This record gives sequence, C-alpha cells and structure tokens, in this order.
Amino acid sequence: MISQPSHSAAPAARKPRRLGLYIPWGIAAILAIAWSVAWLWLARETGRRIDQASAALRAAGWQASWETRQVGGYPFRLDADFTNLRLTDPSGWGVAVPTLKSEAYVFAPTHWIIAAPAGLTFTRPRGGPVTVTARLLRASINGWDRTPPNIVLQGDDLTLTPGAGSGAFWLQSAKTLQIATRPAPDDQGEVWFSLGGARVSPDSWMGQIARGGPVNMTFDGIVFRAGTLRGGDWRDAARNWTHSGGGLDVRQFTLTAGDASLDSRRGSLAVADDGALVGELDANLGQPSRLFAGLRAQPGETQTLRITFHNGSAWLGTVKIAPAPDLF
Repeated sequence: MISQPSHSAAPAARKPRRLGLYIPWGIAAILAIAWSVAWLWLARETGRRIDQASAALRAAGWQASWETRQVGGYPFRLDADFTNLRLTDPSGWGVAVPTLKSEAYVFAPTHWIIAAPAGLTFTRPRGGPVTVTARLLRASINGWDRTPPNIVLQGDDLTLTPGAGSGAFWLQSAKTLQIATRPAPDDQGEVWFSLGGARVSPDSWMGQIARGGPVNMTFDGIVFRAGTLRGGDWRDAARNWTHSGGGLDVRQFTLTAGDASLDSRRGSLAVADDGALVGELDANLGQPSRLFAGLRAQPGETQTLRITFHNGSAWLGTVKIAPAPDLF
C-alpha cells in the first residue's frame, strides 16, 4: 500500500500580468497621435490663413507673391518659411525678402517671430529701391486684432544702399535700429523708435548738421484715434486717420547730429494729405547755429523754440529751416 503525502503540492506559477506595463505606453501613443493630428490641423490652418490673407491683399490692389512656402516645425512649433517674398501696396511702397523665416509656438499660435537673414529691399514710389543688409534683422508680432498690434522690430549693424538709378536715401548705415508699437486704452497706441550710431547722407539736411559725425535719435509718442489708422494702403490709412481727428502726441524726441542736439518733451503732430508732417514741436536746442546754419537771425546757444511743420516745410517763426519729413 502506497501512502499519500501529507501536504498539498505547490500550485503552478501563474504567468505575470503585463497589462500594467502596456497601459502607460498605450496612453502615450494615443496622446502622440492626438498631438500629431492637432499639429497637422494647425499647420494646414496656418497655410490656409496665409493664402486667405494674400488673396485679400490682392483683392485690395496689392501685389503678394512668393517663390516657395514651407510650413513645418513639428512637434512644438509652427514655422512658415518663404523664398523671394514680395509685397507691394497700391501706392507703390513695397518690400522684397529673399529669405524670410517665421515661427510661433503651438501654445501661442498668434505670437510670431520673423527674421530676414539675407536682408531685404524696400521700394519707394518716387525714390526707387533701397537694399538693407544687417547682422541681425528680426521682428516680433502679436495682437493682430488690435490697432496698433504689438510689434517689435530690431536691426543691428545695418547698411542701406539705394539701387542703381534710384534716388538717394537719407540713412546710410546704423549700429542699432529699434521700433516698437503696442495698443493702449481709449483707442490709443504707443510708438517708440530708436536709432543709434547712424551715418546719414551728407547731402541731406541732417547730414549737413552732423558733418560726418554720428546721428542718434529717440522718439516716444502716443497715437490717438488709432483705430482709424486703416485703409487699403499706408497712404489711405494715414489720410483716414488724419481726417478722423487722429494725431500723435510727442512725449520725448531727442536728436544728436555731430555736436548739435535737439530735445523735445512736448509736441503734437499729424500727417497732411500729401504725406508731409504737420504740427508743432517745442524743443531745447544745443548748438542751434549748426541746426540753423545760413539763417540771418540766430537763436541763443540753448533755448526753447517752437518749430512748426506746414506747407511741406519746417519753420522757425516765419523762417523756413528745412523740408518737413515726408511719410509717403
């Protein structure tokens, strides 16, 4: 008789469950697929909106074209890169960019960073093209639905060269150039401009003052009735703005040209229908004899004077001192 063991045999080992290992990977795969689908939709939407905007510009009389356009940046950016991009408004102002690179993060698709590593060429209706090269030339744009939007333009080590047969341009080079705009309450906008270490054309009024010395300029102002600064082109927008009562209050304007200087903390400016600046500026002057060379009555070495802009010229009382800046 065979005796039975007094204890039970150990149960067979169970196969380990791997579900806990697969679930995280499965969730990650689902998220990656969902993110990829969302990015593809955003990329397609970016291309569609670019085409829509260019079509709207052409319908308004603009010229808008490019040789190639590529949208990329997966997985966390949206990149829109162009070659030979050209934009020209109905009045004849235009810009041509051989290579333009732009990007926005997927988390902030309306905030774009734009760079022109090969420079650009802008065209004036009456003066012809001017080619701009720079060590750095880039811009940041946000708040497209507001007037003005948030724009920051930065240029370092710029050189400006008029094309063959083109008219002279007052600015030849600059160490730094910065322009910024942003919206403000009550239909206003802030404008800031800075030019550092500039060299200007010796034939210009500013060049005659500087006498080969560097020119530095800073401007800080408030645009009111900013919402009316709209139109088919820059000329129409400026005219609509002026006719609607728009204008520019000067908070600070400083100019040094060689050893001559001008400093203003108060002024009110606008744009005439022909594009010339109109208004008045209260300024403190340093070396006024350099600023007003050739005038019979010279002001004191440093005093506050009111400069007015009308009829296409800048005036000191009844004496014409220089052409008024022409904006278009």
